[in-house]
Amino acid sequence: AEQSQKKAYAAIDSILKSEAALLMSLHIAIKAYKEPLLSATGDSSTFILDVETVGKIFGPVEEILQCHELFYAALTARTMTWTVEQKVGDIFPSSFNRKEVLKNYSDYVNNFTTAIDLLSKAIEKKPRFVEFMNQCYRKSGTSLNLQALLLKPIQRFPQFIMFLTVSFQHENTYNYGGGEGKMAPLIHTLHII
Repeated sequence: AEQSQKKAYAAIDSILKSEAALLMSLHIAIKAYKEPLLSATGDSSTFILDVETVGKIFGPVEEILQCHELFYAALTARTMTWTVEQKVGDIFPSSFNRKEVLKNYSDYVNNFTTAIDLLSKAIEKKPRFVEFMNQCYRKSGTSLNLQALLLKPIQRFPQFIMFLTVSFQHENTYNYGGGEGKMAPLIHTLHII
């Protein structure tokens, strides 16, 4: 039983660490790229991309960030009071099976190809944009470029699904509370699997 509990702690710790990395990536996408791009839309001397294009590239990234911040806070709070009977599986559907979350994630996923296409065209046709992106990349403090940062939310649900599937197989041991089955509508809605 103690070995099983250690595995459960390790699994949750892994989710917390990867969630923290996602939060950092989203913050960087917003602070190092989106906000500077938006501040360079008004004045013709600093114009790089129009506001509409910037909006299409980033989609509802702030809403996605907020959702994950709430999830991270809920999961962290639950692990602070961890007991043998403690469940965490219920946090997944309560965090992600809400109508506004489904809409924001669906919009983000469905817009992703368009966003990457817009980035690619701007890189191909606008030398000033390339220079700007290189400056943002250097200032960002990460080895990931904007495309990779924007991909992070797309990758997150498959990671959760894998985690919950493995966890569900060991529900009595890990005591995850059956969150996997409640994630099915979300998985279906986003067409991730």
